[in-house]
Parts: sequence; C-alpha cells; structure tokens
Amino acid sequence: MTAHQRIDDSVVQLAHGPAWANRYALAPMTNKQSHDDGTLAAVLAEQAGFDGVEVHGAHGFLLAQFLDQRNQRRDGYGGTLEHRMRALVEVLTGIRAATGDGFQVGIRLSPEAKGSPLDEGREVARQILSSEVVDFVDMSLRDVYATPHYNGDGGLLIDAFTDLPRGETVLSVTGHVLSAEDAAWCLAKGAVVVGIGVGAILHHDFANRALADPNCKARPQPVSRDVLRAELVGSAFMDYLAADWDGLVA
Repeated sequence: MTAHQRIDDSVVQLAHGPAWANRYALAPMTNKQSHDDGTLAAVLAEQAGFDGVEVHGAHGFLLAQFLDQRNQRRDGYGGTLEHRMRALVEVLTGIRAATGDGFQVGIRLSPEAKGSPLDEGREVARQILSSEVVDFVDMSLRDVYATPHYNGDGGLLIDAFTDLPRGETVLSVTGHVLSAEDAAWCLAKGAVVVGIGVGAILHHDFANRALADPNCKARPQPVSRDVLRAELVGSAFMDYLAADWDGLVA
C-alpha cells in the first residue's frame, strides 16, 4: 500500500475472539468494492434460490469495525456515529435495491463491544429497525440473559432493544438459547424471532424439537466428535469448534 492510499489507522479483529491488531483502513476504492461485493453476493444468493441473506455486522467483522468508535477515518466513513454507520447503511440499501421485493434482507448486530458502547448499539439498532431497509434485525447478545459487559447500569441487554419502535421490521435475538424454555422467555420479553446457534449444532433438528416439546433441552456439553458427526457437523467445522469454543468438543 502506497502512502497516498492510506486513509487512517484502524483496529481489526484477527479471529472470532480477543485477538486484535492495528492495521491500515481500506482505501476508498477498496471500500466501495467491499460494498459492491456485498450486493453481488446477495444477488447471487437470490439467483441460486435462497429466500434471503443476513449481513454480518457484529463480532468485530468488517461492518462492525466501521461502527467502532476507534474508527477515525477522515473520508466520511469514520468519526461521528452517522459517518461510522454509513458503510452499513450503504451495504443494506445496495442489497435492498438490487434484490426482489420478496427477498428477505437482515442484519446481525452486536449490542455493545469494546469500542461500541451500549447507547450507540441501541441507536444503531433503532435507526435500522425504523428505516424499513431490512426485514429483520438479529441482535447477537452472546447470552440472552446477559447484562451489559461495558456498562455498569445493570439490567439485561435484551431489554435495551425489545422496547425500540420497529414498524414492520422483525426483531430477532440470539445467544446461548439451549432450551425451549429459553426461547419462550425471549418471546415473552418482546422478541419476534429467536436464533439458535450452539443448540442447532448439538441437535440439527433443535427447532423442531423445541416446537414439539416445551421441556426440550440441548444435550450437556462437552460432546464427542462422534455425537457431532451424527448431527451432520463437518470435520472442518468440528476442528474450529474444538479450537475456538471452550467446553463444546470433548
């Protein structure tokens, strides 16, 4: 990268975990290309027969890096929250404009992060929920029963989002839902959809089990690779789970 291409320093996540490093920010043309690539990926998914896409704007991935307060780019994509949201909004509006009316478009967001305080996470969610540019917003809470990690005001993270005006936009919550009771609790709290992660790894048919049995619970962890293999988990994904998810794979 030559000197004139450098925009500003940026902080990026190296893995789905606590590893971070200072790197150069994307140059303007690369930044635009990333937006175009997002739109193209959604168009190809629609052409392939998928019903929709969920854009990943959480957990330190690219769009979450733009939202981070440490993003101090000086090209209109950093600094104020309005500018830090610009990349996210452009990707979503680009996908919405390029796909059909019946194609579902959603966004996954983090409620808070080291460089993204809860009040900003709530404001980002509020703007996207009320914009009608997406069909659903998926709040990835890490644990639906969690309290704020970077905010000492108490209360539950889920409560910071279920009271937001949303119009026709669906609010989904995700995070350590391991039983039908957990899912029912989220719905009672005001979520419309409950996302399943680890529960669906442990039982490929977790959703059907939960709908059929209100007492359904995911099997205890850790589990063997043989158990995961029987649940149709591939070898490469098992290796990832064993390396990055403590206590999941025996």
